[in-house]
Amino acid sequence: MKLTIAGGDMRMITVAELFAARGIQCKMFGFDKYKENKRDLEFTDNMEWAIRDAGVVILPFPCEKDGFLNAPFSSRRTELKGLFELGGEETLFIGGRLPKRKENLIDYSEQEDFLLRNAVPTAEGAVALAMQMMGNTIQGAELTVLGYGRIGSYLAHILHHLGAKVTVVARSAKSRTLAEISGVCAVGFDDCEAPLSCADMVFNTVPFKVIGEKELSAMGSGTAIIDLASLPGGAEEAECVKHKVLLVRALGLPGKVAPKTAGKAVFETVLRLLSDRGIFI
Repeated sequence: MKLTIAGGDMRMITVAELFAARGIQCKMFGFDKYKENKRDLEFTDNMEWAIRDAGVVILPFPCEKDGFLNAPFSSRRTELKGLFELGGEETLFIGGRLPKRKENLIDYSEQEDFLLRNAVPTAEGAVALAMQMMGNTIQGAELTVLGYGRIGSYLAHILHHLGAKVTVVARSAKSRTLAEISGVCAVGFDDCEAPLSCADMVFNTVPFKVIGEKELSAMGSGTAIIDLASLPGGAEEAECVKHKVLLVRALGLPGKVAPKTAGKAVFETVLRLLSDRGIFI
């Protein structure tokens, strides 16, 4: 089985290293600006050579930016469409947020095991960012977490055990009950004004607008929102500016704060997806 990794950041370098540790060498396309010497990795600028004879092509998360391969270590722009066309009928493409659905395209960012693994560096990165922004410890802070899914639940758990007073805002009674069982306060969105008014910082994990004029009015001037949700996120920039609330869209934290852990999450998910198809490495 010939593997190619096309594009991506340090997470994909980690993926390649983990394959190399198993004796599987990956061709690496889209890394001409990567300067570190990795003797066990095979770098190339020849896209046709890298893709055409590959059995599996692993793409980053997200796999594209404006129709081009997401390749921050590359000095060239590669159309994702052209990359797909180079693959043979049997070539399997595995990537994050793939732009289309076909039999030979598998989106690992929709896999539950990946999402759970990725929640850990996202939540821990949010904690590190919050400490930098506040200039204070988490211990003793009053913090509000909007949403209690994969990221929100783990984030609330960390903040609580670091000594913060945490309030979770969640829609479902089940989520609120689970939050309360874990030791934090929980309210519905209809009752979120009180915890927002006293919050030192707000974390949003809900991927659609949940912070409007009413919620922003409840926050004190200078309160910060760390938005961890995918776009469009939980609040609008213009409304936050109007109410003197700082909105920080913290996208892609895993790749920035813990690329090795985030890369391992990709690697483990890809291994599982391959084994599900009878490909064992």
